[in-house]
Amino acid sequence: FKYPDELHPGSSGCRNADNYTVDAGNNQFICPGTAAILEANGGNNYLWDNGETTVQIAVFPLQDTTTYFVTISNGQCTAIDSVTIFLLPQPNISAGNNDTVCVGNTITLKASGGNIYLWSNGIQDSLNTITITQDTSLNVVGFDANNCFNRDTINISALAFPSITVSNDTTICSGNSATLIASGAVAYEWSTTATTSSITVTP
Repeated sequence: FKYPDELHPGSSGCRNADNYTVDAGNNQFICPGTAAILEANGGNNYLWDNGETTVQIAVFPLQDTTTYFVTISNGQCTAIDSVTIFLLPQPNISAGNNDTVCVGNTITLKASGGNIYLWSNGIQDSLNTITITQDTSLNVVGFDANNCFNRDTINISALAFPSITVSNDTTICSGNSATLIASGAVAYEWSTTATTSSITVTP
């Protein structure tokens, strides 16, 4: 970008203003939460619109599109240029829905929304099979094709096996019946295929 000398005279006057060119750098596309490194050239003194006075600065834009201006001087001429930073979309990473699993059982978790995944237990795949021994929380970080990332957490609640008790051993006469009673659960299935908590059998 160039300014004529009558608009931006230096201490000795700006000569050959048409040949004075400055550059704030190329526009950039970056992932959310990362820094963009801006580097200007064309002068000896630099003043960015955020107050920085070095040739190179790091910025963390929060808007989808942010433009930064820099005023550059070589001691005689002064010019202004700008550079625009565009934020790439952040991937929508999902670790799946929370679940409840009996202790000792396995469950396969499936992450989605990215191209590459890294689970907090070290698995580097979308699928993650684990054996439940206690309440478990796992995090997954997913990266998309632009190497932008996001994370999600899944919680697995562990259910202890019920403590089932059945009536004490009973001795009966041949041809008589005995009533057996089970307790400790909410549903039952006997070897006779009965599904009630108590059954009457005739051995």
